Amino acid sequence: MNKSAGKSGFQASPRFSGPSGEKRGISAAAAAYVRGAAAPWNGLDTPSLSGFFQEKEGHVFAPCPLYIEGQEKGGGYDGDGLDLDRGNWFQVFSACLGKMMAIQTACSELVVKGQDWNVDFAEGTIRFGNRAYPIQFLGSESAADNTWLWGWENINGFSEEIIQLAQKTKEKGERFGLKPLTTAEFALDDTCQGHNLSIVTCGLAEKYCYYRGPHAGGAIFVAFSGVPEEVFVPVDMHKFISITAQCMQQFPIDHKLFAEGFLSWNRTEYDWNGHTLTAHFHEDLYMELEQAGECLRICSMTNRPSGTKSHGTKDRTESGDRG
Repeated sequence: MNKSAGKSGFQASPRFSGPSGEKRGISAAAAAYVRGAAAPWNGLDTPSLSGFFQEKEGHVFAPCPLYIEGQEKGGGYDGDGLDLDRGNWFQVFSACLGKMMAIQTACSELVVKGQDWNVDFAEGTIRFGNRAYPIQFLGSESAADNTWLWGWENINGFSEEIIQLAQKTKEKGERFGLKPLTTAEFALDDTCQGHNLSIVTCGLAEKYCYYRGPHAGGAIFVAFSGVPEEVFVPVDMHKFISITAQCMQQFPIDHKLFAEGFLSWNRTEYDWNGHTLTAHFHEDLYMELEQAGECLRICSMTNRPSGTKSHGTKDRTESGDRG
């Protein structure tokens, strides 16, 4: 059932397994069934922030995953949490990105594994190979008019069960004052497109991965759960360095909020000394930041055994002029 003929969206149909000429791609699309060959896995996925922090022997420590449901004060956090303005998309995205990159990377290795995929909206599942996982429909990108349409608009009359996450994301957007989460349909750009919207959506929830399903008319984005717990385990120092360097190269982000959000989700203790952040993995990781306009940016990362005084060179990463 098409609730709004004037909006770009999916047309309902009992089953779909091929391309169509509909504006949002899948002719009978969202309505029923979409499948495809293994799509490029960009290592992106979900993030979530709202937990709490505690002081432990001078270190800031997050005893559990963060979710952005913490107490507010002046639009940011109260107490010793991240100094984050929840109404600022740039800051929220920066804080969510590291966690989601870690989750998406693990999901690619442990769940997707380069297998073909299919989405069955009537069943409410996505399959990779022979394994099925429950989905939440987030939204869709239209190649015809280069727009995003949120799943909570539900122009296809989907079951309320598979749009709950999108609806909760809208409610959080209304509380935070984040327009990208509360505007039903808008033009895509480098800041707000399906990947970034899915990263924040899943980042404001708990234990979701997401997948982009490309088709002739654009792409659908679904979050999914029920994956092995290993997908959500903290990363070691070497993976942290790798993901951080990748994100610095690919995304314009607030490096301070990125690092703090990533370490907090990772349950890694850290402390600050001026513009130096020390993350306490099995070895200490020293992240030097410098002022870049209104934000701090990471200019180098160096690890050495905990308690040593001299700077080592192993696993040293220089950011150069990356933004």
